[in-house]
Amino acid sequence: MNDDSCNPVKMYSCTQCSSTFKNYKSLWSHTHRKHNTQTFKCSICKEKEYKHRQSLYKHEKTCKETKNAHDLEMERMKQTTLQLKLELLKQRKQSENISFKVVNRMLKERSSSNNTMNHSHNTNTNSYNTTHNHNHYTIIVPLGEENVLASLTTEEKKAILDCRLGALDRLVETVHCGSRDEFKNVMVTNDKSNHMHRFDKEKGHFVAASKYETMDRLIECRTSDLADSCRELSDQLDKRTKELIQKLLTQLDDDENGYSHGDKLYANYRAYQMAKTSLLLYNHHEEMTKALGNMIDPPAPAATNDIIEQRPMRL
Repeated sequence: MNDDSCNPVKMYSCTQCSSTFKNYKSLWSHTHRKHNTQTFKCSICKEKEYKHRQSLYKHEKTCKETKNAHDLEMERMKQTTLQLKLELLKQRKQSENISFKVVNRMLKERSSSNNTMNHSHNTNTNSYNTTHNHNHYTIIVPLGEENVLASLTTEEKKAILDCRLGALDRLVETVHCGSRDEFKNVMVTNDKSNHMHRFDKEKGHFVAASKYETMDRLIECRTSDLADSCRELSDQLDKRTKELIQKLLTQLDDDENGYSHGDKLYANYRAYQMAKTSLLLYNHHEEMTKALGNMIDPPAPAATNDIIEQRPMRL
């Protein structure tokens, strides 16, 4: 007859509570299930925590795909919002009394749109394949980079030179205030201010600039164009026209002698011409603004399917 008291069953006790178990496996399972404080946190969403590494691994597989889908949806929403803003600005610029601020805001939106799309392309390089680059900038040539002589016809150059002492005024009006919208790169919206607006190539819109420095640069560029036109059409100009054009160029190059017009005295003829050109631009700024507004078209919305090719996603 067996006596159980002679062969007691070995028990395993938990060191952290009063629980006992018949075998070590049960004790180990209890300890890791009830008393293990170590957790594994998701490195993607930074929210979910798991006690077992295997559970974390399973979660991260779907979490990564969900995050990619979320980022894609956010990009779509940004592009939709941007397109709505551009449409609103387009409606505003169709108004008869469009302001220069509205036009410049449209240019800023265009610049922002381009930067957003480029940033989207760069940040999604690892997850997506870039296939298209939507860069729809309105072409405005910065001051000093215009190829004026190539854009003017022989008849236009001849008509400008025939204005003789008024040739520079006619050239500025033809180039910056006429039908060549790409050369509308300077704007005087306040004749009393010491500042004006000048197109910035890097920023993609107009910025405030010193009126004196900008007008001086403008006169320098157009004077050079006038001299080149005179040499080019020398055989077609009469002697008197050549003499007066040369007189004009000499006066513009003279920085020492003062010049008076009416009851106002200027430091030199160039300063007088700068003031006259500034007034000319101011008198034309409304039609220049309207022409720029009509020239700007909102960029095509970023079609997500054209920009990126999404990896297969498991839901």
